[in-house]
Amino acid sequence: MRPISAALFAVAIGWAAPAAAHDVLNGAAVDDYVARLADPAGGDGAEALFARAAMVAEIIELLNADRAAHSGAHGMLGDVMVAELGKAGIDLVLGPDAQHYAPRLRPFERYLEVAPDGPRAARARFILVTARFREEVARDPFSVDPAEWPRLAARAEESQDFLVRHPGFGDAAEREEIEFVAAITAYRAFLAAPDEDGRSEYLGRARLSLEHFTRAYPDSLRAGATEFLLGRLATTDDDRR
Repeated sequence: MRPISAALFAVAIGWAAPAAAHDVLNGAAVDDYVARLADPAGGDGAEALFARAAMVAEIIELLNADRAAHSGAHGMLGDVMVAELGKAGIDLVLGPDAQHYAPRLRPFERYLEVAPDGPRAARARFILVTARFREEVARDPFSVDPAEWPRLAARAEESQDFLVRHPGFGDAAEREEIEFVAAITAYRAFLAAPDEDGRSEYLGRARLSLEHFTRAYPDSLRAGATEFLLGRLATTDDDRR
């Protein structure tokens, strides 16, 4: 089993992305976003709802990069963008680490309520599953509270359901990401399972998902994480014998 440090695990999971160049926003991009916030195209239908949600998600990603590039503050353009979002009724909330803005996921949930089989449904589900994963796993990936079992089991089911529902979704990088999320959420559900039946179910599911990922993506940085967790499961098996 290859060694893996905490820093490597952070990068593998995806919540320690390197900061972008010092100026991550530019005037032309800000002008474009401001215009679109003031007059979103496409009306009030489901596709317009998704388009606006995706635009705001893109802005938040840029603002988080801007905060990272400016040591937790904003450059001038970042401040302008935050103010314009406020004018549009979009208030940003800092995540638990107080270093980045939390994603706004409710608009994607609303899209799925309106158009569960719509042309953007798979993309909306992908955004929800991966964003929840990054926010929740960033707190402490492998120390779980048994009281959170219902939520952790639900997250494992959501990611597995996505793979079943959308087998051909996305490009290679997105496919790798969602399969990694499925493996890690199954492992976290195993850790929190309240009884032997739950532990046995998610132990088997976690092992299969982790083994699949390690074989399918041997050159991925994330494979170091899945291989590490397979080693933990092997120790668990020894203890259960």
